[in-house]
Amino acid sequence: MNPVDRPRAASPLLKLFGILTVLAVGIAVYEFTQARQAEDSVTAAERVHQTDLAQLQEMAGRARAAEQGQTQLQAQLKEQEAAVQAAKTAAVSPGPRPPAMPAPGKAAAEAARKQSLADGQAFVAAYGAQVKPMLMNLGRAQIERNFSSLIRSGVLTADQIDAMETATAEKWINSLALTPNSVHPDDPNLKDDEIKQILGDEGFKSFEDFRRLQPLERTVTDISSMSVFRPFTPDQSNQLLKVIANANSTYQSGGRVTPQTTDWNQVIAQSQSFLSESQLNAVKAEAQLPQIMGLIKEFYDAQAPKK
Repeated sequence: MNPVDRPRAASPLLKLFGILTVLAVGIAVYEFTQARQAEDSVTAAERVHQTDLAQLQEMAGRARAAEQGQTQLQAQLKEQEAAVQAAKTAAVSPGPRPPAMPAPGKAAAEAARKQSLADGQAFVAAYGAQVKPMLMNLGRAQIERNFSSLIRSGVLTADQIDAMETATAEKWINSLALTPNSVHPDDPNLKDDEIKQILGDEGFKSFEDFRRLQPLERTVTDISSMSVFRPFTPDQSNQLLKVIANANSTYQSGGRVTPQTTDWNQVIAQSQSFLSESQLNAVKAEAQLPQIMGLIKEFYDAQAPKK
């Protein structure tokens, strides 16, 4: 072989240059990676900073709201203290007393009531054609629920029931109180002479009897709701209503019934014939509530200092 054709061995300088080149590339890649990581860290830190800043702003807003609420409470307290001091001064000073000023809370409540009434009438005027039928249906449904036992009793005719529901619903619309979160009648009840004009003397007497029993409607409904596995049928509810009324001394003397004046032992004994065991247990649970309240009263009476 010709000596000219032999491959030349790489010189030490070329090998060194290659090694330095590899190192330089590696260092550049490492520095680039470190730079990207540093940039990502800065971005993440900025995000955390923005989140912390938003939380601080929210906390500052809450602090300002709390401070404003405290300022209002302090102002109301000063007004009440001034009113108390004025009352004390008027009590000990001679001469005619100044007219009593309404409490700040009462005045604010009355102003809010008047505003809700004004909003209610403005609402009906603005959406009357659309909203009146809905309000009438809503009113009728609630009236039928409130007067359910009177309606089921059969003492009123269908025309009397319809006339009473219509008159009551119209009264609700005319006294509608409106707020952003509620709608309700400010004056929900017809006057006695209005009811008598609709129902007549006999119907009005039945209505008065129902009104005396009305607190028991809620009691029977509560008892039925506690009988989860077997709620009362309408007939069972009516029977239980009559049993409780007969066992209630206030109702028997011409007053409105209260659970506290009910002989629950008599109710339980007479209900066994038409209630199941689970339904009867719900009655017993309701009967125990007045007993517990009586024991609570005895407990606090015993804690009171002796005179």
